[in-house]
Amino acid sequence: MKTQNIDGSYLTYKGMPLVRHGNEIYYGDLSYDYHLFMMIMSQKNVNVGDKTVEVPDMILVQVCTKDGKPVKQKMVTDGLYEAFDLGRVWLENTLVS
Repeated sequence: MKTQNIDGSYLTYKGMPLVRHGNEIYYGDLSYDYHLFMMIMSQKNVNVGDKTVEVPDMILVQVCTKDGKPVKQKMVTDGLYEAFDLGRVWLENTLVS
């Protein structure tokens, strides 16, 4: 698999990069020993006013090593907020241990 370096600035949250590519979300500095990986497995339709929008429903949450091997993982079915909240705590705990 060929990888590319992308120059420029990224959205950050609490001082760490947050990048979405399609249904994949990466959080954390990839030069650290661990990072958070989330994959949106399904979406649901939600009515917002007179519009219907798709929102993430089922998300696979993983804390991964530099080479992408998961050390913790869980399927979250309560939406993106809960998945990110759980994953961030896992990542922070893994980075300090």
